[in-house]
Amino acid sequence: MRRLLLALLLLLSPGLAEASPWTLGRGQLLLQGSFDFQVADSEFIHEGGERRFPLRGRYTGTTFTVGARVGVADSLELELSLPLRVVSYTSDPVILVPYSGDDPAGALAHYQANLVDFSQASVGVGDLQVAGRYQLLRGPVALATELRVKAPTGYEGPQGTFGRQPETVEAFVEQQAELVRPDRVRDDVTLGDAQLDLSAQLLLGAAFATGTFLRASGGYNLRLGGAGDQVLGDLRVGQALGQAILLYAGGRVAYTVQAGKSVGVSIAAVDPGLPAAAYAGGANTLPYVRRLETSAVDVGGGFIWRVAPQVELNVGYSRTVWGRFTTATHSASVGLAVRRDI
Repeated sequence: MRRLLLALLLLLSPGLAEASPWTLGRGQLLLQGSFDFQVADSEFIHEGGERRFPLRGRYTGTTFTVGARVGVADSLELELSLPLRVVSYTSDPVILVPYSGDDPAGALAHYQANLVDFSQASVGVGDLQVAGRYQLLRGPVALATELRVKAPTGYEGPQGTFGRQPETVEAFVEQQAELVRPDRVRDDVTLGDAQLDLSAQLLLGAAFATGTFLRASGGYNLRLGGAGDQVLGDLRVGQALGQAILLYAGGRVAYTVQAGKSVGVSIAAVDPGLPAAAYAGGANTLPYVRRLETSAVDVGGGFIWRVAPQVELNVGYSRTVWGRFTTATHSASVGLAVRRDI
């Protein structure tokens, strides 16, 4: 049993699991690389629960993240990570402005000039993250504090479907004849929220001689730049199978506790299942104020495999089951970590 507990602590201490209360020791370095693939065909807006994207919309995202953790003291470790992201959204094109004339040639020119395509993609470096963790209690029961900074890298932030202005539904309805044009399509398919986050969390973990572990965290995320602050929580349980495999499952929540600023008006559908022809003249559209805030509950699981004494592989899956102003995402990830002494 003692050997199993030691193996479990080795798996948990430098592992790929985020915000681990088991920190690295002085002089230890962990190099990390991970690949995430996300896909969604539905979303959560400000109300009404999960709803399909209109016009057969589909979101995909891939992220390759490189990072490092280093133990700078017996009780202190630092972490740095940087992601390269590719995000895209595809949907059927639609004509929202009807033609009122009788000339067939004029109708063709009108439809060609007013065919709105919401499909778009973004490629670039996402948010830089820097974190520090201080170990308050070490051993089978671990306790640590974490401070984290998430900073944007210069990419374009999210906007409403046709831009940041106007900021109210009433103003959008009044101006929609001049706003609803193909060249004004913006939307929020971006690499992030383009604002600074400062978060503080308390991390707790317990490992048992049976190979079972429990890990929990909670804290507050101060979101600057007009974004709504969040309360954060995470719970993960797992079981070691021998000395090389660790199975885990759990969930995490980020709940917005204040309204974020408006980034414009976005367009959803009254009935997302209707075809493009049902949107003529602005019918079946549901405008709403897109705010710079995100709430989400994710559940999932995976396993960590210690493929060599200094090498670990982490394979995981998660699903967003509830949220506001976020996609209902399926996410699969594969990560590799290499530990060494420096």
